[in-house]
Amino acid sequence: MPLSWRCTGEKRAVAFFRHVADTATDDKVLKMALELVEEEEEHVALLKEWQERFPNPMKAGMKTSIHPPCWSKNNELRDQALGDEIC
Repeated sequence: MPLSWRCTGEKRAVAFFRHVADTATDDKVLKMALELVEEEEEHVALLKEWQERFPNPMKAGMKTSIHPPCWSKNNELRDQALGDEIC
């Protein structure tokens, strides 16, 4: 799964927990929601850092993938970055 998809999921989690915090009527729920917002924001920051450190080789103009190959169910070698199979 591309990092951009994961980042989108983490951003959705931030928005969800912010909504929970904004609408919470219980102090325990508010506290937990705010903690989860902070945790999900850390995940977003980490994924952005990874995207900068490890850019998509296909977008960077590379002819071959730097991702390790994997084996499909029928024992054919596949390239993860090209999306042939997901390990």
